[in-house]
Amino acid sequence: FFSVTSRSSMASSCPFSGFMKTAAFKQIHQTVVAKPNLDAMKCPFMKIVQVSQSLKSHEETPVAQVADGSDCKQSMNIVQERINGSGKFTVAPFEPMAPKIQNQFDSYLSKLHGEGRYRVFTELERKASEFPKATRYHGDTTQEVTVWCSNDYLGMGQQPEVMQACKDAVDMWGTGAGGTRNISGTVHSHVMLEKEMAAHHGKEAALVLGSGFIANDASLGTLGSVLKDVEFLSDEENHASMIAGMRQKGAKKKIFRHNDLEHLEELLKESYERAPHAARIVAFESVYSMSGTIAPIEDICNLARKYDAITYLDEVHAVGMYGAHGAGIAERDGCMHKVDLIQGTLGKAYGCIGGYIAGNAAIIDCIRSKAPGFIFTTSLPPHVSYAALTSVRYLRGADGVARRAHFHSNVSKLKCLMRAAGLPLMEGDSHITPLLVGDAVTCKKVSDILINEFGIYVQPINFPTVPVGTERLRITASPVHTDEHIAYLMSSLLHVWNRLGLPLREPVINNAEAAAVIADFHSVLPDSAFATRITSSAGAAEYGDRLW
Repeated sequence: FFSVTSRSSMASSCPFSGFMKTAAFKQIHQTVVAKPNLDAMKCPFMKIVQVSQSLKSHEETPVAQVADGSDCKQSMNIVQERINGSGKFTVAPFEPMAPKIQNQFDSYLSKLHGEGRYRVFTELERKASEFPKATRYHGDTTQEVTVWCSNDYLGMGQQPEVMQACKDAVDMWGTGAGGTRNISGTVHSHVMLEKEMAAHHGKEAALVLGSGFIANDASLGTLGSVLKDVEFLSDEENHASMIAGMRQKGAKKKIFRHNDLEHLEELLKESYERAPHAARIVAFESVYSMSGTIAPIEDICNLARKYDAITYLDEVHAVGMYGAHGAGIAERDGCMHKVDLIQGTLGKAYGCIGGYIAGNAAIIDCIRSKAPGFIFTTSLPPHVSYAALTSVRYLRGADGVARRAHFHSNVSKLKCLMRAAGLPLMEGDSHITPLLVGDAVTCKKVSDILINEFGIYVQPINFPTVPVGTERLRITASPVHTDEHIAYLMSSLLHVWNRLGLPLREPVINNAEAAAVIADFHSVLPDSAFATRITSSAGAAEYGDRLW
């Protein structure tokens, strides 16, 4: 930008703002603007000018005086000096990148916008004593919303015992670990948490890492590096973190159809006959986070043993929520002892942050000794690991049993009502409650209406998270959602479905189940006649075609 040789052409227009004329810039310079001109903000110089103007300096001299575009660089320095002097913030000098490179980034973002899958982050401020209520920050305004898509599945992020443990730990140990695990960053709460997670899953050892993504990436990457002639057999719906880990060392990988035991055995048999002495790893999840399906864990483990393969199970969307002590689906199904490696997270049902891997002591030690994602990063702050430890212990006890029961009751209520309403529920045996929309633009529109008009926040899920054509709303009920929350969600969903002309299914009603749910909801449902309408299929069909 500043190296353009033709100053005359530069003075007449700006290449960054769509060739906006200098005269238009002069108009903006003359006044202090409350809201920046969006076209002018595309220009790096004008962006700084407008930001500085919004500071509303009390100086008598203008923030920047620009005779024409030829003085841009000098004027930018003037603006920076004024901003620095204000004590508000500092803008460092910069030079724009070459247009041919900038254009590639712009082109990629334009493509995302055009396909309706540009990710818009909703800015929230969770309320520790009132969740799922949160404050949404949107431009210059705020809005009270109810969150229906959080992975804090059990509301443990606001559990008083967990919060108090975090506060106490900060008072005792400060805010940071002070280093990597190898260099002064292994604190006592890390070690306690690792022992807890090993015992939790009935394994010899466990290792805590920075996140669930890092745990998968580091663990699978290490397995692919240490084992000779290794081959991964991966479920087609495995999470991106698992895929990234398996790709690290260029290891062989075969993909089996989702939860398809016959296809898995076919691939295992072929691999065993081709290379009987090679290492094989079957990598899969217990609960698949976007479809809500559950893996046949014991059957997969039995197949793996038959062909000398080890099993790697991702339980991130199950730990805390399933099993007698919250150790996941493998505990619930009584086959935890058959799984070689179990990976989990502390950032979902446990309400904190971090990931872990539990299993054979030698394997865990190899990951500890070799994984870059573990070795070369600052370890979790001690107050975070202590809060996570407190959360795990809470959910292992009687209070955890009661919380899980309430959680699954709310999930069951919501799914029952969705079936009765004819909403396009994507069926699964887990707590995940996806509603199929099937189009990225429409999915975003549904989400926007829900939050802007009804104060309900449900994030649209688009490609590449899910395949094109299966775009959906991923709804998650929790024990902190009330019957009133559920009733209002149902009413709002049906209103939006009706307004946009989205198809409803024939109601699916188990009379005994539906009657029990409706009896509980009778006082809060927007339509008091609904309880009588579900007693006949005709009444149900009539109901499905109208608003609640």
